[in-house]
Amino acid sequence: MMVENFPTSNELIPHLFREEYTKMTAVLCRLFGLKHIEIAEDIASETFLKATEVWGIK
Repeated sequence: MMVENFPTSNELIPHLFREEYTKMTAVLCRLFGLKHIEIAEDIASETFLKATEVWGIK
């Protein structure tokens, strides 16, 4: 059985950003069209920024 190394609370947002940012952007582009990629990237970035504020992680 393999045990994954889970990130600490200080590493959580950067870890999720690395793992999920591209996926989130791709999903948004698929929904709204590739011509809106800049907006999709902004939404994904702002989502992580908001998470740091709500979760109290700096």
